[in-house]
Amino acid sequence: MQRQLLCAVLALGTASAAIDVLVKPNAAVAAPAAQAVTGDAKADQALARQYPDARLTKKAERDGGNGIKIFEVEVSPKSGGSSTAVVTSNGDFLDSGVPASAKALPGPVREATEGLFKTAPSDVDSRVSTTYFVYIAANNKQYQLTLDATGRLTDIKSQKELREEQAASTREEITGDQHQKVAEEAHQRMPDATIGKTYKWPEAEGFVVVDTDEKGKKGWIILDSANDVYAIRTDIDKGQLPQPVMATVNGLFKGDRVQGAQRGEQRYYQVRESAGGHPLTLKIRPNGDIFDVQSGK
Repeated sequence: MQRQLLCAVLALGTASAAIDVLVKPNAAVAAPAAQAVTGDAKADQALARQYPDARLTKKAERDGGNGIKIFEVEVSPKSGGSSTAVVTSNGDFLDSGVPASAKALPGPVREATEGLFKTAPSDVDSRVSTTYFVYIAANNKQYQLTLDATGRLTDIKSQKELREEQAASTREEITGDQHQKVAEEAHQRMPDATIGKTYKWPEAEGFVVVDTDEKGKKGWIILDSANDVYAIRTDIDKGQLPQPVMATVNGLFKGDRVQGAQRGEQRYYQVRESAGGHPLTLKIRPNGDIFDVQSGK
């Protein structure tokens, strides 16, 4: 039954929910020496891997519950601009970003901003959020729990819901030379993985879904039209779940009911503008969907 549930999720053509950083070509490099930014060794090591050449400044620290701390860090790359990263004392990123150019935005994101603003936005971040998925059996039913790295439970879906989503999503398999090209791009980002079938992603033109298998850990990645990684998800062992995630799961359910787990990351774009003299922040997925709007005085 575990395999049925995991395969149902892996077969989805959507990644509405989304390996420390989204995989990049030649990502397997030695970690640089960590800066003493947060005062926490694991957090500083994670920041060094994520931002080897940036100036990092701790901005805030707070209690994340479940015995962990959360650090907000300002990131100033050598290329200019600034962004923020939010990392836990376990070395897991809740959210991380780098400055981005409006000209380099994916087509659907650029179209969304052009439809809203008179001029191209000047304050744009490319950001990545991390999510954990835990699959449990309870009362003869199976569920997918969605949690962040602090153990905060954000969603629960039944196997029935997952199957309905799968049935609603039709994916067209890519074959021939186009498949080979996509597979080569995916292999550059995951050199240790076996690349499986590739599909057109129905939610955005030019995006593709690639099935992967890395040492028996199945998963998928989604590449955008520029062959950058939009989302990634892969199987992990139960023991690889962060302690805060397992604390939440064990607090709600019996630990022996866990049947599988996955780690996922998803890219989105954060655009900041001024509306009526007030700051406006939009969060936009690479397919152009605006999923969060914040306006402050």
